[in-house]
Amino acid sequence: WLDLAPGVAQRFVEVFGDALEGGAHVEQAQGLVCVRSRSKVVLLVHPLWRQDERSLDPLVRSAGNELSKSGLTVGRRDVRHAWSFPDSIYSLLV
Repeated sequence: WLDLAPGVAQRFVEVFGDALEGGAHVEQAQGLVCVRSRSKVVLLVHPLWRQDERSLDPLVRSAGNELSKSGLTVGRRDVRHAWSFPDSIYSLLV
C-alpha cells in the first residue's frame, strides 16, 4: 500500500491543489509520503496501521512529531481511503 502513496498524493495535488488556498504539494517525513498545504499536512499511512493515538505505529508517531515540531497541524489518512476518497485529504487541509 505504501508504494501507492506517492501516486495518490500527486494525483490529489493535481486535482485538488488549485482548490486550496496556497496550493498543495507532496513531501516526505520519516520516509512516509504526505500532502502539505500551508500549515497543515496529511500523512499517508498503511491501511492496516491503527490510527488511535495510543496504538500508533512508531514510524507514524515519529513522522507526526517531526512535522508538529516544525509548527504544522498533522492529520493522517490511510492510503486505501485516500485513493478511494481523495476529498478526505482535502477536508484535513482546509
